[in-house]
Amino acid sequence: MNGIAQCVPMDTVDASRLVELHLIRDFVPQWEALIDADPDATVFQSPALFFAWHATATADEQPLMLVAAAKGEIIGCAAMVLRSRITRGIRTRVVAFANPRGDVLSAFRRDDVVRSICDWLQRHSRDWDVLELDDIRPATAEAIRQCFQRERRFDVEPLAPAPAEAFIDTSIGWDAYLQLRGAHFRHRLRPQTRRIERLGTVSLRRYAGQAAQAPYEEFLQLEPQSWKSRSGDTQLPERERAAFRHLICNADGRVDPDVLFLDVDERPVAAMLSLTHRHSYYLFVTYFDDTIRAFYPGRRLFLESILYGFSRSQVRELSFVGAYPFAQAWCDLKREYCNLKVYGSGLRARWARSFAPRAEPHVGVPASQVEHA
Repeated sequence: MNGIAQCVPMDTVDASRLVELHLIRDFVPQWEALIDADPDATVFQSPALFFAWHATATADEQPLMLVAAAKGEIIGCAAMVLRSRITRGIRTRVVAFANPRGDVLSAFRRDDVVRSICDWLQRHSRDWDVLELDDIRPATAEAIRQCFQRERRFDVEPLAPAPAEAFIDTSIGWDAYLQLRGAHFRHRLRPQTRRIERLGTVSLRRYAGQAAQAPYEEFLQLEPQSWKSRSGDTQLPERERAAFRHLICNADGRVDPDVLFLDVDERPVAAMLSLTHRHSYYLFVTYFDDTIRAFYPGRRLFLESILYGFSRSQVRELSFVGAYPFAQAWCDLKREYCNLKVYGSGLRARWARSFAPRAEPHVGVPASQVEHA
C-alpha cells in the first residue's frame, strides 16, 4: 500500500486526517486494501456504505477519515464524521463513526492503530464535544475507553450494551445446518414455509447489482402494506431509503445488492433487500403484506434467501444484521456489540453532559427493519 502520511519511526504509529471528500475518494484503493487485510472487516466499514451514507448527509455533517501509518505505510484507518447537534439552543459537536456499526480497520498492530486514532482525537479535542460510538465491537470499545480514561480531562461513560447480530455459518453446508437445528425445527420448516402456496402460484424474482435499481421503488411500495406502516416508528427512514438507492445505483461488485420478490399469482406479497460483501451475505430489510400474515410469507422469503446464501461458494456467513427473536429461531451464533460515549473538557461538552440521559434509547443500525415473519 502507498503511504499518505509522513514517515514515522518503525516503533511509532501516528494518525493523520482526511476531511475533503475528493481526498477520501483518492484514498479508496488503500481503504479497500485494509478491508482485505483485516479479517474482522464488515460491510459497515466499506467505502461503498460510507459514500452511500454521505450522499444523504446534511450541511451539519463533515466526513473525518483518520489514517494510521507507521514508517510511511498505512496500517489502519477509521471512517468517522463530525456532526453538529443542538441541545437546548446550544450547538455541540459530535464525533461518531460514519456508518452505524462502523469500526477501526487495521492490517496489523491493531492496538497501536486504535491508540494512534485516540491520540489524534485527544490532541484535537477542542474541535469536538462528544465522542459517540454506537454498535462497535467490545474489544474496540474497551481499547478506546482505556485510552480516554487515562486522561482525566475526559468524562468516559461505562460501556453500554447494543443490539447483537445473529448469523449462520454457511460453510458447514445446508444439510449439516439442518441437523444442528434439531428435529422440531425441521418438522415445522416445510409446512410453515409452504403455507403461502394455499393462496395461489408462488414464484420468485431476484435482481442483483445495478439491475436492482428499477425494482427498488416496487420494493418500497410494499411498505404501506406492511406492519411497519402502522407501527410508525419502525418505517424505513427517508435517509436510509436514499442511502440504499445510492448504493444500488453505484454498485461496483465489492458490495453487491440484490432485491428478492415473492409473488403470488404474479402479485408481489413480500420482498427483501440484501447485500453481499466479501464472504458475508447480509439480510437487510424485509417487507410483506400484513393482511396475509397467517400464511407466513416472511418465512418463505427468509427460507429462499437463506438457501441462496448457502448455495454461493464465496459466502461463508449469513447475517441477520440484528438478533430479533425470528432471527434467533434460525441460528444460535451471535455477535455482541456495545456503545461508548466520551465527553470532552470544554464548556459545550459539559453542557451536553448535563442534559444527556444516562440510558438513551438505542436506534440501531439502519438495516434492522425486519419483519416479525
